[in-house]
Amino acid sequence: MLSREEEEKAERDLLLVLEKNNYPKSNRLRSKKDFSNLRDNSKTYSNKFFRIYFKKNNTDTSRIGISVSKKCGNAVFRNKVKRMTKESFRISPYKKLGHDALIVINSRTINKDNLQEYKAKLSKFLEGKK
Repeated sequence: MLSREEEEKAERDLLLVLEKNNYPKSNRLRSKKDFSNLRDNSKTYSNKFFRIYFKKNNTDTSRIGISVSKKCGNAVFRNKVKRMTKESFRISPYKKLGHDALIVINSRTINKDNLQEYKAKLSKFLEGKK
């Protein structure tokens, strides 16, 4: 059985880990101006699931924006895709590169049967392996 001090230390350690791996507002593209700027003046990478517009920003942290059309499916499915995308970004080394990226999901090809393939391809891009 753990003592009270050990339990408190374990809880603090857990909070530190969660704090380092969260998805704060500073890592999000939120304004219309940011989205438009990325679409106009950036490099792109595409595959059958998504198109990514990306470019270097002036900070040491990366930011992402996610665009999922209503054509992809109902709200539950769209939110699942966004959660998977955020999780892939959160655990990737891409978040320390200093890039802005807009991820536009292709509504014609993504469905609940190939979500794992989507996540694998996105993770490869975020790790720099394209």
